[in-house]
Amino acid sequence: MADLREDAITRLLQIEGGFVVDHAGPTRFGITLKTLLDDPALVARLELDLDKDGDMDVADMQLWTEEDARRFYRDLWDQTGMVEFEAKSQVAMKLFDMIVHMGKYQAVKILQRALRAVIPASTAKDDGIIGPKTRALFGIGNDWVLVAACRSEVAGFYRMLAAINPEKYGKYLEGWLNRAYT
Repeated sequence: MADLREDAITRLLQIEGGFVVDHAGPTRFGITLKTLLDDPALVARLELDLDKDGDMDVADMQLWTEEDARRFYRDLWDQTGMVEFEAKSQVAMKLFDMIVHMGKYQAVKILQRALRAVIPASTAKDDGIIGPKTRALFGIGNDWVLVAACRSEVAGFYRMLAAINPEKYGKYLEGWLNRAYT
């Protein structure tokens, strides 16, 4: 379902800005330099060394176009198994946004907490692993109720980060909460 993937990427690019340096370091279109430095094979596969100097750095990121970011996000959609969630399009879009903003492990934990919130009899653990229980529960709930539960869980996660380390994260809380509820 490539249309959903493209819709999710378009929505994500509307949220993510151009080039910034924040708590995650240099970032363009929501993609951090650290992410790219941690995966040289990805950089090579997606041809993201745009200045062709043999390394991935800020200079490359500043050359990126929106299409370069789209290639990255298409790959991320595929690599994180988002096809598994496409039957619930609104939840899939929210989950993808969460994966981009906080990583797959934390995003799946939040999805699992949201599933428990909307399916009280659930015995699924928030372990960050998409296993049989998570898959089974995912197929049960109403899309919009699950999206609302995800939004609430994401907001709680952001509030916790800001409370634990207000000097580092407090200034981001308002923007994070806006994102949580989109």
